[in-house]
Amino acid sequence: MVRGTCRNDVSSRPPQRRAVAAVATFVLLILLGATTGRAIDLPAESIALRALFSQFQALIGVELTASTAVLIHHASPDDPAELQQAKGQPVLGQVSYWAAGSRYRYVSCTDPLRLPGLNSDVAYDGEKYQLLLSDGTLSVSPTDSPAILPGVPNPIFEFLQFRYPVTDANYGVQIRLTDVRADSVPESFWNVTWTNAPQTHSDAPVSCRYADFPGGVCHGQAYVFRVYVSPASELRPCRIERVGSDGRLLSSADFSGYKTWGPASSSLVFPQSIVLFGYLPDQTPGVEVVIEVNAISVNPETQVSTFQINPTKAVRVWDDLNQTFVSQAQP
Repeated sequence: MVRGTCRNDVSSRPPQRRAVAAVATFVLLILLGATTGRAIDLPAESIALRALFSQFQALIGVELTASTAVLIHHASPDDPAELQQAKGQPVLGQVSYWAAGSRYRYVSCTDPLRLPGLNSDVAYDGEKYQLLLSDGTLSVSPTDSPAILPGVPNPIFEFLQFRYPVTDANYGVQIRLTDVRADSVPESFWNVTWTNAPQTHSDAPVSCRYADFPGGVCHGQAYVFRVYVSPASELRPCRIERVGSDGRLLSSADFSGYKTWGPASSSLVFPQSIVLFGYLPDQTPGVEVVIEVNAISVNPETQVSTFQINPTKAVRVWDDLNQTFVSQAQP
């Protein structure tokens, strides 16, 4: 069918017939029990936050590189030996991220002698999923996998975390940019109450305002996302916390140094510095991750090979479909 020739296309009708059609549609909606209430008048803080979120839904593609530092503040005897050995001194590294359509690649590199478990390389080219682990094992599958990976957290999704709670139901699953683009966020999600920031358990600046967004239950602990925005930085997030139902701080992410990356025609407003904290039950930091964004390219032209891992990097190759090791990666 040629577009625009459909007999039911309201836009092709004379004005008076369009008016009749509009009234008929209204009556039908009422009979079906639908509501046609006016649009929600959102607070200025919500409008600003929604605009930042919408940037990622509009992305065709993105490239990001960042320097990282992981500091283990606490490691118990039950924790892996590498965590105990790395305690007290920052472990430096870097992350790289590419995404275009459903394709993506994320590389996390840290000192292999101190925190080898945070080294990984994952790629999906639209037809093949590959995961290269620190021990040299390359897993290959014909289907994409949302499984969460060992490595330094992706700064983009730490920025968007308030929309995607980690729960006992989805624990071990990571969000992808294609999921963000497909997310139909209801207007009611942004309709929250903003108030002046408390200074009880948070070190957020006094000038910040905050609102609580829905969280979930993870490891049996219910929590909400507490998002702080700063009037001094055009109501952009300066901090996101996960606050337990008992008031305890579970994690936090601080954002600063906002920049406009890319040309005006296709730019992205994103913080240059992100600091992540995970807290122990006594509210002291257990781990700290500092991420300094070096560069972001918006909607770049990216070669398909970018989303593929060269099998020569692997010590061994695992065929995930047939559940067996193979001599080389399958095409």
